[in-house]
Amino acid sequence: MAAKFAARRSTKSKPAKSGKAIPKKTKAPKPVKAAAKAQPKKPKSKAPDEAPKIDLAKAEPAPASAKPVKVRQRITAERMGEMQREISISEFFTKNRHLLGFDSPSRALLTAVKEAVDNSLDACEEASILPDIVIRITEITGNRYKMLVEDNGPGIVKAQIPKVFGKLLYGSKFHRLRQSLTADQSVLIERGGRAERLPIGRLVDQQLERGQEQRDVRRLGIHVPAFDPQTWRYAWRPVSHVIRHRRANEILEVRTQSGKRVRVTGSHSLFTYDSAKHRVRPIEARRLKAGDWIVAPKTLPELSGVTHINLLEHIPHSDLARRWVYVYGVPRPLLARLLLTAQVIHKQSASGRSRRYYRFTSPHAPPIDVLDDSFRQYERQGFLPAHLVKALALERDCEGGKLRTYHHGAPHETPVRWDLTPVLMKLLGLYVAEGHGDARQIGLTFSAREEVLAQEVGRTARALGLSVSFESRQRHALRVKLFAGATDLLFPAWCGRGAKHKRVPWFVFHASRESRQAFLDGLYLGDGHRVRDRNVLMLGSTSRALIDDVELLWLLQGVVASKSGPYRQRGLGQGPSTSWRLDVHGTDISASRIFQRRAAREQWNHYRMFPIEKLSLAAANAGVRVAPEPQAVLRAAGIGLGPAGGAKSEAIVAKVMPGKLYSTVDLAHLAGARVTRHLTDHLARLGYFRHRGDGYLATPKVAALRREISTVRSFFTSDLCLLQVRSVRRLRCRDRFVYDLSVPGYENFVGGDGPLACHNSRGQQGIGISAAGMYGQLTTGKPIIVTSKTGKNKPAHHYQITIDTAQNKPVIPHEDEFDWAHKEHGTSVEIEMEAVYKGGRRSVDEYVQQVAVANPHARIEYYAPGKPPVIFPRLTQELPPETREIKPHPYGIELGILQNMIKATGSRALGGFLQSEFSRVSGQVAEEICAKAGLKTNLSLKQVGAAEVEAVYKALSQVKIMSPPTNCLAPIGEQAVLEGLKALLVQRHFAAEEGKAKAEAPAQDPAAVQKVEATLTQALQEVAPMEVEIEEETGEEDERVVEEPKKGAIKAKTAPRKGKKEEPPPPPPEPEEPEEPIAGVINVFGKPCFVTAITRAPKVYRGNPFQVEAALAYGGELPPEDLATVCRFANRGPLLYQPGACAMTQAVIRTNWRGYAIEQARSALPAGPLLVLVHIASVWVPFTSEAKEAVAHYDEIIDELKLALQECGRRLSRHIRRRAQAADAEKKARYIEKYIPHIGIALQDILGLDDKKRDKVVDELTGILERSRKM
Repeated sequence: MAAKFAARRSTKSKPAKSGKAIPKKTKAPKPVKAAAKAQPKKPKSKAPDEAPKIDLAKAEPAPASAKPVKVRQRITAERMGEMQREISISEFFTKNRHLLGFDSPSRALLTAVKEAVDNSLDACEEASILPDIVIRITEITGNRYKMLVEDNGPGIVKAQIPKVFGKLLYGSKFHRLRQSLTADQSVLIERGGRAERLPIGRLVDQQLERGQEQRDVRRLGIHVPAFDPQTWRYAWRPVSHVIRHRRANEILEVRTQSGKRVRVTGSHSLFTYDSAKHRVRPIEARRLKAGDWIVAPKTLPELSGVTHINLLEHIPHSDLARRWVYVYGVPRPLLARLLLTAQVIHKQSASGRSRRYYRFTSPHAPPIDVLDDSFRQYERQGFLPAHLVKALALERDCEGGKLRTYHHGAPHETPVRWDLTPVLMKLLGLYVAEGHGDARQIGLTFSAREEVLAQEVGRTARALGLSVSFESRQRHALRVKLFAGATDLLFPAWCGRGAKHKRVPWFVFHASRESRQAFLDGLYLGDGHRVRDRNVLMLGSTSRALIDDVELLWLLQGVVASKSGPYRQRGLGQGPSTSWRLDVHGTDISASRIFQRRAAREQWNHYRMFPIEKLSLAAANAGVRVAPEPQAVLRAAGIGLGPAGGAKSEAIVAKVMPGKLYSTVDLAHLAGARVTRHLTDHLARLGYFRHRGDGYLATPKVAALRREISTVRSFFTSDLCLLQVRSVRRLRCRDRFVYDLSVPGYENFVGGDGPLACHNSRGQQGIGISAAGMYGQLTTGKPIIVTSKTGKNKPAHHYQITIDTAQNKPVIPHEDEFDWAHKEHGTSVEIEMEAVYKGGRRSVDEYVQQVAVANPHARIEYYAPGKPPVIFPRLTQELPPETREIKPHPYGIELGILQNMIKATGSRALGGFLQSEFSRVSGQVAEEICAKAGLKTNLSLKQVGAAEVEAVYKALSQVKIMSPPTNCLAPIGEQAVLEGLKALLVQRHFAAEEGKAKAEAPAQDPAAVQKVEATLTQALQEVAPMEVEIEEETGEEDERVVEEPKKGAIKAKTAPRKGKKEEPPPPPPEPEEPEEPIAGVINVFGKPCFVTAITRAPKVYRGNPFQVEAALAYGGELPPEDLATVCRFANRGPLLYQPGACAMTQAVIRTNWRGYAIEQARSALPAGPLLVLVHIASVWVPFTSEAKEAVAHYDEIIDELKLALQECGRRLSRHIRRRAQAADAEKKARYIEKYIPHIGIALQDILGLDDKKRDKVVDELTGILERSRKM
């Protein structure tokens, strides 16, 4: 606002010495004269700077007695600018509270409960905790209530509590600080385009101040390798937060095969493979034991490519200032430009003569004065001193030049730019193994038998322009000396000085795959050893850093090396030496271009094989590991062990369809060879077939075996491997702090001495709860009371918090700590506010019922004023599917957001920005976008202005881009929705009975709570199992199948559709096939109720993926005369207000329910005993306002909702039709049954039958009628 009224000054200025303009001092405005006050008042319609016009001819003189009219003084733009002030977000929402849903007392109570419950559910799910939530509404006075919401979530860090609840729109993280590593554990990161391996403690401490527990580091551009839980592929993912907190748990050291090791807190999670669910899941370190299997990276993702190095960028200015090193081939335009920027000064020489100098200044070094004659020489010969190039940051400008040094007076030149060729990388590897640095030279020492290798080093050095000499040494050694090119500075700086400090240069990790392997080959030629009698390649070193670096380098090559050590032995020096060893085994040796494995027979490395115990169908004597081959998995399952081998069994298992009958001739056709009874009987004994007459019926176990084969194959082709735990040891640790990283959406990073896959901290934003606390503060003056505990044996932090609305800052009237004995972890939020508690469709009661429907994995206790407690028991032990964050899609971006993204990105070029910041933008797509915008992909973002941004924005919509990924969505699920609907119907029955009886119960009595929960659980178990209605493939009359489900669960069997594969969906990363929607009848307290649900396939609107679900309940105790009840959900959260403005309600209204035998007036909801549930899951639900009460009308969303409702309607229509047909048949049967005795009497009279035969005829006719009813 202040900028709007800023004055434009036109005062003249003169240049200052620094080059900046210094404005002249201006006098204060003079006061307005008294004569001006007599002027008429300026009209309101005039602009501020426009003077009122007065017609002097029509003006009348003022009477003598009249008082002078007071004219308001004009306010200048400067004065108005001073009056403007920034309004905080808290102050804005104080005056516009309706935007967050606090516009009425009754609605305010519901909104506060909603915000608190949503945060509790999100925090629990993000921390993989099954939620236990307590909601308590207590009446203080007639219009004042206290709301309390308590959960068992991960808790909130002490430093974050005031910010989360005392700062509006803070957007903090509920970090799961139970996940922690000790300070010495290494992590692999990439920042500033360079890979680094460093202790996590050093990384985090560099970013945090004393007493600070976490920090958002997204702007620093730190990336770590993290695998995608869906695809099992590693990629470099951004780190959002670094975390440090005091240690409270035990420290465990987990050691695995291949020498991997990590030290973590006992509650920290690593990863293992869940064979029951065919997925990778976290497991706490304290739950591990020797023999278990944990996930480790089998390969690491490629880093940003480096194809060459600029030598000038790798030599410090201080080193060049002491050397006679020059850069020749400097471009003439660059020299001319330097001369224009130089300042001419004069100095006196020793003889007193004045000499002219050019002074060059740079922020990187002190001013440098160059004699004018010397600079003229530079211009003539096209060179500059290297230290001047370095001081003026001209390294890139001189990249095409030569670096000239002198050895014994003779000049030697080497290119400023060295390409990272395999030949150069091999030389670097040999230097790490055999090299050392001396004054003005480096040397590599070889044995006499390695003369060929020494000559190769000489040829490579000469090709670089270096001076080479060979020198014989004692003990038949040969030393190669390299001079010139500042090699004595470069090689030790890259590779370390001394054997104990050798390391791999950082740019080797960024080189091409071939160049990295050349470096490894050179290293192993110098210090490596191929064992004569074993298929192993060894590397030994006294440098622990080198061994760790080489281990990571092998991982980039897709090889998991085995590390061992330390070994203490007497070396060449006086004292003992400590060394480590790194081994490469089996087929991995073939990755080398020099060394080859000795074994002729193909052998699988252990880490590439799959653990037998992770196969659910493995035979008892199958061994420890299985190769990633179908026949190997079959042998592990006890199949294919006979003389015929596994080829026939493999073909049969791959091609048979479960539930289909096969003869031996059919099986032979599938196998492509003769199949004997011995093989089929063996498969039947193992349970893969059942005997049916002369044939064999394939069982579902065949599909399970196929899934096992697919799992082993998928794991083999992934970036993960499973390593067996050797030991889990508790350590004595004096570390005060433990550390963690947050990688949003992927929950893992590579860490430890190995490395291994570590589970990282996760969290969920809590924004609206602070607005609820602000509303309570405004209406009652009472603070929000927060209690939070982050782990076992930790104190609970108790805060009273208010909000300074002027500054949007928390104020803490009181804080303390206590032992929250009955809670291991969790958060309690208590707010007192002016509110109205009432029942009805838009009440807290209704919200709690609906939130239990959408979250059947949660257990909820609800205490309402003056009512008995209501308990919603947990209906499933499965958490909702984990979702991952996705990058924005180009189709859904706006121009302002694009500008902000360019400012915040860590990318340097436009093409890299498009690929790294957007989803579904590959290199080819980025080139097409840039071509449409008329820009180059390598255009520096520093050169991208407003015009270029707008061109890119327009080009985004002109390029065809794949739809965004949909693994960011978490639908409720059909089975879970039906479980929730069943619980809702039972709860409504109890609520109706309670209303009739006006019963009251002590809400605070734990015994009463347990009794209520037991009653409800028993009622749910006694609900009659669902009679599932299935439509046959032939389209004939439907068949009804009644099945007894598990305790309290709804189970269904559906006939497969035509063409649908009966094979179960393969494990990740292969996509799973959608299941057919289920429908049937449940009997609730003696009244049948039809239920059905459907989850549609994901779709996209405006570049944002979304998924809709719909469910129906018809009949039962639902009121038959009312309009249908519509329950709306967005991301599993109930929407109770503004139903008429919501796209979900419009989708229900626009559906033609009359076509499904349901009454419906024009433009109205359907009528009858009907409950409709609709749900949308999306990364960005388009709400109509900040209160998140209704979904905006997007055609894509409404159409998708209608399709889901129409599918449910068709199923309901079939149910109503069946019921009508059954009622009509029953009516006809009763009508016929009434006349059967009369028919018997008539036949007796006509045929002369006796009474016994007459009764027999009547019984036969009655039997025929009963059989026709069943038909």
